[in-house]
Amino acid sequence: MKYIQLLFLLGICSFMQAQDQIIPEDIKSNNKPWTSLEVNDDNFQFVVVTDRTGGHRPGIFEKGVRKINLLQPEFVLSVGDLIEGYTEDIDQLNKEWAEFEGFIDQFEMPFFYVAGNHDYTNQVMADMWEEKFGAEFYHFLYKDVLFLCLNSEDGATRLRNPDIGEEQLAYIQKVLEKYPDVRWTMVFMHQPLWVRDNAKNWLKVEKMLEDRKHSVFTGHYHRYTLYKRNRSDYFTLATMGGVSGMRGPRLGEFDHFMWITMTEDGPYYANVLLDGVYDKSVYTEDQLVKSKTYDAQIPVRQLPVFAENGKIKEIQFLVTNPDDQPRDIKLSLRNAAYAKPSQGIVEETVGPKESKTIAVPVEMTGTIDPKARPIRTRAEFVGEDFVWVRNYNAFPNEHQVLPVTGSKIQIDGKLKDWKNLRGSITGTVGVPDSDDGYAD
Repeated sequence: MKYIQLLFLLGICSFMQAQDQIIPEDIKSNNKPWTSLEVNDDNFQFVVVTDRTGGHRPGIFEKGVRKINLLQPEFVLSVGDLIEGYTEDIDQLNKEWAEFEGFIDQFEMPFFYVAGNHDYTNQVMADMWEEKFGAEFYHFLYKDVLFLCLNSEDGATRLRNPDIGEEQLAYIQKVLEKYPDVRWTMVFMHQPLWVRDNAKNWLKVEKMLEDRKHSVFTGHYHRYTLYKRNRSDYFTLATMGGVSGMRGPRLGEFDHFMWITMTEDGPYYANVLLDGVYDKSVYTEDQLVKSKTYDAQIPVRQLPVFAENGKIKEIQFLVTNPDDQPRDIKLSLRNAAYAKPSQGIVEETVGPKESKTIAVPVEMTGTIDPKARPIRTRAEFVGEDFVWVRNYNAFPNEHQVLPVTGSKIQIDGKLKDWKNLRGSITGTVGVPDSDDGYAD
């Protein structure tokens, strides 16, 4: 009897030890899509990092790696777009992967790869992914939680009708059938396929997930949004170095990683900005709809700026509040090379359904030069749970009258009939506007 009890205790200890380890799929390859399987400690906390590329900003991802190391999670997962890619140049791809893997080498815990459209663009890149990592989709278990790492770029779609392929769909079904009773299922892929009308196989995956507790993590759009689908949390994460307007949490644009703590009651989510912490509702689907509504209405418009006798007297903005409650408007103005606004910051409140014109006097400090830096304005239309932002450049206009010509005018797009037109310019004029910040 004691011998049987000893075997029983050894079995329990063995089971408990197994549950404290990552249990990977047996991928038939010497190379694997993970760096190691040794977790940090017994606390169940992990990190998800998001888009680094699509026009990366140097130094940001590396900064995130350092901050993640300070927090010491058990492991780190990605949602893709790790290199710039989009090439079949093997030397260039090797260079980009070597650079990225140099960043990953700095992690003090395991890192799990997921393919994004920049990482898995064409067959050359797909073959390289297979060679480097051994699998384009895979799963692992940790403490009775199933981690399912998928490939939304199945078939190297290069953004053409992305979806889950048939082989991958069958794999997902097999894995979910094998682990029907895990306490939670975490799904990772690059693109939020639920926003794509063509992603029919993904809808089949959602159907497979509907009766189990689960969460889905994606990236791609470089804008954080929390969706509620399948009675669960579905995330598109923002960036950790990818191109971004960086307009702040109320527009879902920030550099961050997501910190997840798995408890008996389910996961807790914390968005750790590289300069702060926000909860999972930092930007929701409702706020995204609100922002798009304001984008369509354009509540702040800069009126045409006219110069008289070579001078600008003022800049005017037409502000319209479409809401049933007061809203604040903030204008941040920067000097032109030849003119200075009387105020650097203008703040006013606009009443419900009210329209008003805000005029900012301008002091001339030089001669107008259409090729020089114009007056730049950042307009912020602020609510309690959102902010609408747009940037403007004030290019001065003059009232022009065409001179009389004695010959017949040819409608051919050529201006030689008028000889020299007053105020005409050739070449690059001014600096184009940008939604991502002040143009430089």
